[in-house]
Amino acid sequence: MAREREEQGQNKAPQDQLTTGSAHPASQDVEFTADSMTVRYGEQTLYLRKRESDQALSLQVRYQEGIVFAAAFIPHPETKTVAVKQNFEVAPLPPVGDTPQPRTEPLAVTQEQLLTQEAGEYPEITIEGWPVRAGHYDRDKHTYHLRIAHHPNPNDRETGVFYDLLASGEKAKECFAVRVTDKSRAVHVTGELHTRMMRKRSGGMQEVREIQIDSLEKLPQGQVDSPDLYNEKRTLADLE
Repeated sequence: MAREREEQGQNKAPQDQLTTGSAHPASQDVEFTADSMTVRYGEQTLYLRKRESDQALSLQVRYQEGIVFAAAFIPHPETKTVAVKQNFEVAPLPPVGDTPQPRTEPLAVTQEQLLTQEAGEYPEITIEGWPVRAGHYDRDKHTYHLRIAHHPNPNDRETGVFYDLLASGEKAKECFAVRVTDKSRAVHVTGELHTRMMRKRSGGMQEVREIQIDSLEKLPQGQVDSPDLYNEKRTLADLE
C-alpha cells in the first residue's frame, strides 16, 4: 500500500507542475515602467496603465494594429465605488494576411471609446449640439459656461446628451464674443473631454461631461447639429 501511494504521488507531480504554470512561454515579452505594464505574446498585446489625471486604471487589448478591447476603471473614493467604462468594438480586426492601412479621415467614435483611448490625460473631442440656454460669461471670474444637448441619434431629436462647455481667461472672452445669446442656432465645439461622477439630489450617482473649450463656432442658421463625435479637434474649416 505504501508503495502504491508513493507511485500515485509520483504520477501526480507533473499535473501539479502544469497547474501552477511557473514557467512563462519563451515568446512572451513583458515590460514595466513606473505607471504601466505591457505584455506581448505573438501578435497580441495587453497594455495596462494608471492615469495620473483621475487615478484610473486603463486597459487595452490589441491584435496587430487594432484595438479589440478597451476599458477604464475609474475610482471614486468619496463613494467607495469604481466606475467601469468599456467598449468591445474599438476598432475592427484586420483580415488575416492583410497589412492594416492607415486611414486618411478620422472615424466617428462613441462616448465610451473616448473615455478609454490613450490620448493623453484627457481625450480630444469635436462635437456639435444645441444650446440649452444662452452662454454665460462671468466678468469677475473671467469664466464662460454653455450647456449644450448633443443628439447622437438623428432620428430621435427629443433625446439628448448634455455637455457643459467651459473656458477661462482669454479663452472665455473669445467664447463670449461668439455671442451664443439664445437657442436659435446649434454650435460646433472642439476641446478636451473631462468626466466625473456627481451625487444626485434624488440619490444615486450621475456622470457629468465637461469640455474645456479650444474653439467655439455657431453653425449656419437652420443647420442641424451632427450626431457624430470625433476624437480629435476639427473646426468647421477643417471639415470643408
